[in-house]
Amino acid sequence: MIITMCPNPHLFRIHEVASKRAAASWAMQVLPQWSQLILEALVWREADDDDAIDQDATLPETLRFVHFVIETILVEQASPITP
Repeated sequence: MIITMCPNPHLFRIHEVASKRAAASWAMQVLPQWSQLILEALVWREADDDDAIDQDATLPETLRFVHFVIETILVEQASPITP
């Protein structure tokens, strides 16, 4: 979910579509408060079958990130687009 959400703030702030990986890299730079969560999601994505990773433990933080992205989109959507 974390990686899936990253292209959304990129699209609304940069007005360009980006791949999930590119948008995640961008988000780690411009959203430093979420950079660790995004980095961990990228690592977890590569280690999908690793039973040692407790992905459920990050559910509260993941939900906060999802709500942050939704709020960001709502704010960006309410702002006029400048060329």
